[in-house]
Amino acid sequence: MIRREEHWFEVIERFQQAALDEGRWTHALAGLSAACRSLSSRLVGLFDDAEPVNWADNLDPGLLARFVEAGGLDPQRNPRVRAAMSAALLQVLNDDDILRPGERARTPFLADFCERTGLLHVCQTTLVREQGRLIGLALIRDRRQGPIDSDSQDVFARLAPHVRAAVRTQIALEGRSTQLLAGALESAQLAAFVCGEHGHVRAMTPEAEQLLATAGGLSLKDGFLQAVHAENQEQLERMIHGAAQERAASPEPMMQSLLLRRGTEAPTQVLDIVRLPRRDYGFGFLPRVLVLARGARRPRGSVMLLLRSAFGLSDSEADIALALADGDSVDRIAARRKVAIGTVRGQIKHVYAKLGVSRQAELVAQVHRMQ
Repeated sequence: MIRREEHWFEVIERFQQAALDEGRWTHALAGLSAACRSLSSRLVGLFDDAEPVNWADNLDPGLLARFVEAGGLDPQRNPRVRAAMSAALLQVLNDDDILRPGERARTPFLADFCERTGLLHVCQTTLVREQGRLIGLALIRDRRQGPIDSDSQDVFARLAPHVRAAVRTQIALEGRSTQLLAGALESAQLAAFVCGEHGHVRAMTPEAEQLLATAGGLSLKDGFLQAVHAENQEQLERMIHGAAQERAASPEPMMQSLLLRRGTEAPTQVLDIVRLPRRDYGFGFLPRVLVLARGARRPRGSVMLLLRSAFGLSDSEADIALALADGDSVDRIAARRKVAIGTVRGQIKHVYAKLGVSRQAELVAQVHRMQ
């Protein structure tokens, strides 16, 4: 329980840090749990165009997965989620407010999953309820701890607005990332489509808009890219969806290319589908896939920009990657850049990690696919 002013600031600051460094969300939730003398705090998000969020501290990931499998995120099966869909923002509700007498025993999810796991006692509040998104926060106590007392609920109510502010900050930053990426690609005059977690187009460059307007091999339908020819459409849909849903450690290539049919007189059009790195703690609004349209060959400057924007390489790392792809040796690269050979070797290791490769031949093949 919070007993001094500095403790309030410490818990609040954890959530402020989480908004800027999404890897710290469980750390922030742990601070809330301790402040409210509860087993765990959980942040749940339901989105029309992104995967659900289900984060908690002090609970086994396998248990969180079973929570979803049991219908814990389904408002038809979990009355707590159903209550969150209609409650006033930041209104704190406990089970006495949500469940009618005898409803716990009559509801399969509560009678089965919650009784079996012992996670019986909850108080919750709705942080965000907008078109296509619902985000809620909950405190959880087990059978041993018993119901959540009024003092803990009061602390929870006082901290919830700060959690809401952190959530909204991160969502805004994620949306800004899409626009920044599109702007960087626009500056290089690339025809680029920036896609979200379900593969729908979130932003595009003017060159991409022009490509759609020329009645070539691509169109946009309900926010998704469509290939004119059926044989291309099946491949395109599979590549984009696969890239959007793959995890960061996936063995699938970070970039695949598709030769687009455009008719006998039209020039060759190639689509590069680039899988962007996934973050473990994101609300689903970060860019997930780039679709880049090009001719048979892409200019060197565009490849440099792609390496920097899509894969996070620094200017020097991108230059080294291109030099290796052109056949330069490490010695020659070090001499040209006037740095030690060891420095270049260290930068090459960083390039490997960012491109998802483990040796030079794979790096060269990856860069050649971008050219």
